[in-house]
Amino acid sequence: MRDNSVTHDEFGGRKASVDEAPSRLSSDFGPQEDVRLLDLHRGRSPAQLLKTESTIGGFEAPKTSATSYQSAVHVPPTTKPAWRPFWLRDYILALFFILFLCCTVALPCMLLYSDRLRGLGEVDREFVRSWRFGATAFLTLVAAFWTRVELQILRYTPWASPQSDSILNQPASSLDYTAMIMPVALMHSWKQRHFLVFIVIIVSIMTKLQVVLSPGLFYLDDVRSTRDTELRILTSFAASERSRAPVTGSNNSATAPWYNARALSAFNMSYPFGVTKHAAYQTFDHRGTIDSPITVAVDALFTDIQCIQSEGYETQWAEEPSEANTETTDYNVTLAVRFPDCDEPVSIKHNFTLPVDNVTIWSIEPQTKTPHLCPKLPKQYNQVVYLAALYERSAKTASAVELSALGAVICAPSAWVSKVEIADDGAKPNMTVLPNQDKNPIDVNLWNILPGVVPDFTGFWAPNESFSRDLAYGPAMAEASFRGADMYHLDRSIFRSDTLHRVMTSLTETVGPMISHHHLRVPDDARISGNQVVVMINQVKVTRAICIAMTCIFAISAVFALYLAISVRRRFQPWHRNPSTVLGALIFFNADQRSAGVEYSKADRKIAWSHSTFSPIQLTTWLRTLFLVYALALAIALAVTLSISQSSDGLVNMKEGTPALSWMLVPAIALFIVSLYASSSDTAVRDRAILSKLSSRPCTARELDMSLLDMLGVRALYHSLKSKIFAVTLTQVLAICCGFLTPLLSILFTVKIISEVEDVSIEQDSWFGVRRQGATSFNVWDTWRMQEDMGSLMLFQNSSELRYPEGTYRDLVYPIVKLNDAVQDWTGKVSVQLTLPAARLSPECFQLSDFKPNPDSEVADEDHIIASYTEEIICPNSLGQAALTRDIRVALGNETNPRYFAKTISSQDYAMLIRKLCKEDDDENTNYRPWTVETFMWGAISDSKKSFDHIEGWRCNYTWTEVPTQFTYHSSNSQPQLDYGRPPVSDDTKAKPWEPYFSTPNMDFLQPDFSIQNSQAAEVGEAFAPLIKPFGPLWLNEFGDSSKTDYILNTIHFRRAIVAAQYANVKNRLKLNDTSDTEPKNHLTILPSNGSVTRTNKRRLVQNFGVTIAIIAILALAFIINLWALGSRMMNLFVGVESDFLLDLNMKGVCPDEFNSLVSWHNLLHGAAGSTVLPRDSQYMSSPHTCKELAGVEFQIGWFYFNGLKEKYFTIGSLNDPNCEYLGRYER
Repeated sequence: MRDNSVTHDEFGGRKASVDEAPSRLSSDFGPQEDVRLLDLHRGRSPAQLLKTESTIGGFEAPKTSATSYQSAVHVPPTTKPAWRPFWLRDYILALFFILFLCCTVALPCMLLYSDRLRGLGEVDREFVRSWRFGATAFLTLVAAFWTRVELQILRYTPWASPQSDSILNQPASSLDYTAMIMPVALMHSWKQRHFLVFIVIIVSIMTKLQVVLSPGLFYLDDVRSTRDTELRILTSFAASERSRAPVTGSNNSATAPWYNARALSAFNMSYPFGVTKHAAYQTFDHRGTIDSPITVAVDALFTDIQCIQSEGYETQWAEEPSEANTETTDYNVTLAVRFPDCDEPVSIKHNFTLPVDNVTIWSIEPQTKTPHLCPKLPKQYNQVVYLAALYERSAKTASAVELSALGAVICAPSAWVSKVEIADDGAKPNMTVLPNQDKNPIDVNLWNILPGVVPDFTGFWAPNESFSRDLAYGPAMAEASFRGADMYHLDRSIFRSDTLHRVMTSLTETVGPMISHHHLRVPDDARISGNQVVVMINQVKVTRAICIAMTCIFAISAVFALYLAISVRRRFQPWHRNPSTVLGALIFFNADQRSAGVEYSKADRKIAWSHSTFSPIQLTTWLRTLFLVYALALAIALAVTLSISQSSDGLVNMKEGTPALSWMLVPAIALFIVSLYASSSDTAVRDRAILSKLSSRPCTARELDMSLLDMLGVRALYHSLKSKIFAVTLTQVLAICCGFLTPLLSILFTVKIISEVEDVSIEQDSWFGVRRQGATSFNVWDTWRMQEDMGSLMLFQNSSELRYPEGTYRDLVYPIVKLNDAVQDWTGKVSVQLTLPAARLSPECFQLSDFKPNPDSEVADEDHIIASYTEEIICPNSLGQAALTRDIRVALGNETNPRYFAKTISSQDYAMLIRKLCKEDDDENTNYRPWTVETFMWGAISDSKKSFDHIEGWRCNYTWTEVPTQFTYHSSNSQPQLDYGRPPVSDDTKAKPWEPYFSTPNMDFLQPDFSIQNSQAAEVGEAFAPLIKPFGPLWLNEFGDSSKTDYILNTIHFRRAIVAAQYANVKNRLKLNDTSDTEPKNHLTILPSNGSVTRTNKRRLVQNFGVTIAIIAILALAFIINLWALGSRMMNLFVGVESDFLLDLNMKGVCPDEFNSLVSWHNLLHGAAGSTVLPRDSQYMSSPHTCKELAGVEFQIGWFYFNGLKEKYFTIGSLNDPNCEYLGRYER
């Protein structure tokens, strides 16, 4: 009878009866499998392996007892297998999928953000290393973790082959993927249709490629972006009384627009803030800078005048003898001037008397009766006719008079406010008229304002006036004066309509914006919003090419990781324990019937393991030697490049906005090779460490059940120290250190802007001498025009906004130098600093004293108060000295409050007095003295007391002094230009008289025709008027304050020095080959000036010292450890020295090639002597339980002699088994 009772083992698993076993075998394997198992049982090895049923990957295999297959078949319990490799768990692979997917999304987002905002954010130049290091370190960790996935798939794929047949009959049983290089593994995996292996290797390659690419993912660049900023409007525009009522006379206090416009035209200077060439605009509080300009939309006031030229005229003559003089004739001419597209002719009457050679009549006629005579002209204000007529005696009849030339225009002024865009860089704002903006009219008639702005001497005019004169009158004379033309010798073209048209429009365009700027502003406090350009220095950017490549790689990796996460659970069924450890394999091949149907000759097994001379390629002598050379070459190369970087301020020049890809990727690959070799060597050593220890000394079951290869680095390091496997300790330390090589490489190179300084010698191209008035290229009118320019310069309100002519800066005039000869390349950011001898008009002043009232003076009267003083004069020719008594005379008024005066004594008069008193010869050269004496008087008077409340006098001797001055030039449009951002710096402590001397200017002829119209101004001379507000910094009442003496004197000296510098630039500058009209005729020896050229546009790739030392230290560690390993191999090979501190693992006779394959393990372990001590049902036990059962049992690999069979075998055996004897590692 069959016993159908059911029992359970100690784990609760179901036990089958002995009678049940044959039926299970038949049902599980079929008849042929039973025969093979019985044949194998009969011819098996002497170990008499215990056979039970095991479940591996869901496959059940029968097992027999050690004595009788028929009687000892044990039915396994129903314990459910639960062990999986950690890195092959589906949730781990799902995490990798999520990580890859997030990176796939994040990288394009970063690239889009970087492109749109031109950077990810502004960081310190040193902090960008954190971006690169962080990215590279992160991807290095990802690659390291994925290496664990790769290793476990490579290792366990053969163990998880399809279980429908015996595992050793599968082609994969002879494969050891862990011993193959990647191309070979890819080929075999594809051939065996192990797609998981193929995919995991591909992903592993891609993760390593990500590590190589990551150092070049981020780079630094300087970018400009805009941000909103709030501004406060300071001034707006509104009509004033001056803009409505016609001007009846010129007002000197209102001439600021004229003089400022004249200075803008005469000198190369920028427009003041708030005005451009075309219009005046609202001012605001927050100015931009060159690096950070502001763009804002504000209101601008535009002024315009449109004119129509005459197309013909008719005349009506009436003549009669003059009542005053019967020899002359009075003419009355009525002109009917026609203008195209106008309703009717304009009638103008001219009255004049002959005989004269000719009569010029100028007419300015506002059309009040028909204010809009011409419909095509603007209708905002009355139209105005401007006419010039020339009457001459007839060439045919001497007694007849004819109208020989006539020009006329009818014009209409207009003004409006419109929105404009101002781009303000703090130096030269730029205005852009916005399209499609409304033109809002403003009650500003430019024609009413303009006559009062033009100074009297340049052509004042009044409306409704016909004026007979030989000179130009009104706008024509003003425009000629503005251009610097000869107003006294105008040609006949002035009587043409097109010339008058040009005059009207030119005058409006040049002076109109300045009138709006000075006379039509009112305070405002409105708030507006603008855009400010922000220079984001050290902006982190994403490299497009690398970002796209990494995104594609992450996308592919994400797809593969998802496939692995789905497939690995189905492909890798759970085990009861890790089958790949030595103990696990021992149990696998002896407790399970995995060798069913497989026969290998004993000779093959003996040769495969006992006589193995194989060493993994990573540990071979030739590759170690090659690696030593490679590591040493890298260390030397890094040291050399570091030396070059430090000595040359970098390695190479980098283009702006370009990442140093080649310098990132090539070294990254080079160092990544070191990391790969270190990790692969560590893998090979860890894979063989247990077998190496097993071959040299006994090991416990716990050590045999430990897999250093499956452990993470730190854990493997800990267990290697605990097990005293120091080779693994050192190789693991090296692998961990080398893992930092690529992240360190990401911060090895930094792009820095390097200032390259080069000393240069710069030749001068000019010197200073004297040109007499009669010299060629100079005439009286040129001198007058130059003096007008100088006067406008003195009246310019803010000299800091001037852009001075070449060779001058404020109160300095200096030699022009040959910069382009010394510095030929001005592209990029180039600056030159040099010290030049600059000339400055410097005073030496003496205070006058002993002012005495002098009512008995020859010029005394009741309308003036007079004080006398005496000057002591030392004659320049040393012929003696003279005393000069002079009077100061100030007109009285009717003011109750104090009135103030400021006057000068003419320097020309002073020179004449010196020649007279000191009896000098009237030599021509005396007009070109190297000195000028000015006497300044100022103070306060009381009209009621008819006395001086305060009087002060100073006599100042002006001479040219040489002041060493440092000038800075920078490149602008590839040309040198004086750097106004870094103005010249003078060393006044080293000032000395200029040699050779040249003449000082006569300031009497360089003053503007300008006077102060103020009830508190008693008498303010032309020399002082430009110094008083609004043109100058002084208040009128400060002339009565003795504490302001130094301030007043410094203001006088500075303004005069500015004008004198410009005068000398024109009158006294000579070319090197020019001769002076006074001694010395030729310049003295001029030494070249020493300067330095600084190029700050060089972006240099700089190698970091600290990072280089860290990398070299790691390479040195790799060199030392591998040299140690190579020396250990030599000592072991030739000397036979063996020690735990020798790094060469002696694998001879221990590990054949591809020893991790199932066939190789089967050859070693099937029927092993160690299997006799395995506990019953050990394949179902947990690792701790198995090790506990085997406590005290020691194992070793080598030759064992079996007493019962009288044979020896190379296998893993137990030293505690009395039936076998351990013979040693080598066959004897």
